[in-house]
Amino acid sequence: GEAHMSLPKSLEASLGVRYLQFDENKTTLLTGSVTWYTGNYYLSYRPYVNPGASGGSSFSNTFAVRRYFKDKDNYLSFDFGFGFSPELTQLTEENVLLSETLLYLESQSVSFGYNFTSKKHESPIGITLGFNRQELVFDPGNFYFSVTGRINYAIKL
Repeated sequence: GEAHMSLPKSLEASLGVRYLQFDENKTTLLTGSVTWYTGNYYLSYRPYVNPGASGGSSFSNTFAVRRYFKDKDNYLSFDFGFGFSPELTQLTEENVLLSETLLYLESQSVSFGYNFTSKKHESPIGITLGFNRQELVFDPGNFYFSVTGRINYAIKL
């Protein structure tokens, strides 16, 4: 659930809670956003906090910028996110705890997108290219990189 509020000076704000459950794993995220509309631009910031993460709280956030053109379906976008997630590793031998280490794993992401419509203003098409950098849990200090691509086609009914 999330509550949104319009504010003066073309601002919006929200506060919310997200509950996620995957098989045996459950988590609760606290989130919110601050958004500003200025001219043909949309600027937004959204943090995510998981106060119940193992070993401590995890924190991530995203920044989004859009530059609109002729209407809501035609824009360029830029998104950037980064965060830290705690990972508790334990070394045991014959059920005896020998050591434990708390790591704060890093991740970063950036994406660029372009949404457009045909000259007939039919359904919008979106193209996005993203780059991600994630620290390896089994090899702290080393990262893997990934590239993602997406094409969207929305059907207007």
